[in-house]
Amino acid sequence: CIAMALVTRPAILVLDEPTTGLDSNTAKQVMAAVQQLARRYDCAVVQSLQQPGSDLFPFFDDLVMLRADGSLEYTGPTRAGPSSVPKVHREPTTPAPLALPPATHSVPLSPGTPAAATATAGVERRAVGTAPFLTVCGLIVARHYRALLRNPLALLMRVAQALMLALFFGLVFFDMALTLDNMKQVLGFLLVFVSASFVPVQTAAGVFPMEKDVFLEEQKLPYRYPAWVYGMSKFVTESTAQFPLAVVYGAIMGGMIGIPGEHLGNLILSALLQGLAAESFGFVVSTLAHPALAVGVITPVIAFVMMMVGTSLASGQGGTKELFDALKHLAFLRNGFSAVAVDILPIVKGPCSTPGFCFFNDPQEALVFYDLDGTSLGREWGLLVMWAVVFRVAAAL
Repeated sequence: CIAMALVTRPAILVLDEPTTGLDSNTAKQVMAAVQQLARRYDCAVVQSLQQPGSDLFPFFDDLVMLRADGSLEYTGPTRAGPSSVPKVHREPTTPAPLALPPATHSVPLSPGTPAAATATAGVERRAVGTAPFLTVCGLIVARHYRALLRNPLALLMRVAQALMLALFFGLVFFDMALTLDNMKQVLGFLLVFVSASFVPVQTAAGVFPMEKDVFLEEQKLPYRYPAWVYGMSKFVTESTAQFPLAVVYGAIMGGMIGIPGEHLGNLILSALLQGLAAESFGFVVSTLAHPALAVGVITPVIAFVMMMVGTSLASGQGGTKELFDALKHLAFLRNGFSAVAVDILPIVKGPCSTPGFCFFNDPQEALVFYDLDGTSLGREWGLLVMWAVVFRVAAAL
């Protein structure tokens, strides 16, 4: 429990009876470890102990001693100490006086076995190795799943976010007519569908910082697991959590809008792959920047720029056009937009009832306008998978 509390680097740590149930030797080891860790991490430790052994006093910098009736016995530095605490215990370097009660010196030594080192000196010990690779992977994945299930409220909140977005935008575009006359609303739907990537980006950017200190401490161990195993296992568990979100978002929103059956399945898969890529992007950002910077600045700004460029809302003019065209190849949101567009736009029906007043004269013209005439649904899905893998590998490195 003490180690878990110190992982978060608190400014102050309060321990209530940390030596209860321990023998004198173990209690001394615990106090020495706490003192060492407190000084290493610059953490103030406040402890309450009832009748501590006198040999524990060197591990305290300051004392507040109370009598049985609650009145104050002593307060101040340990070295100045009250007369009731022998100097040999207030200052560890002081030689033990002859008048010291024999039990005070012998009892703490009794749990030890001085002859153990001599008895085992000639015993050949087998080198301790790490667990098999598959065992390590299984343990890390199982730990991530337990952490995920241990906090069902966080998972339910993510599902609730997807549900609320799906219901809201489903009502906005309810029973949308897939016609050239209604192309403005169709394009609005494509834009809104892509914007849902902001949710998994922000969520992932805030997940790793909570585990970062534990991960870094584990990487200092002599038999540590590879960093990429952590990244892979996190990808597997978070992908499992992302699946119900994609089903909720894509199925409800697509059903309310009136997307045909075959295309509804494609919409759900596009939502899943887009969510995985967005989540992987948020994860890699969280490994490179401070949590507040990652969640509050980097991910929303980059995601917004990707959305503007990927949906051709920002296409550039003159000399900047080539720059914006190049950015399209670096924006994974572009691939999510393209996957939905190449699947939905071809089923938009024509002709335009009022020539000259429609955005486009036919669906093919819309695909050409968005530079989507040379791509396919499978290609865009493959690119989304590629981005998810690339971001996860980058995070592991």
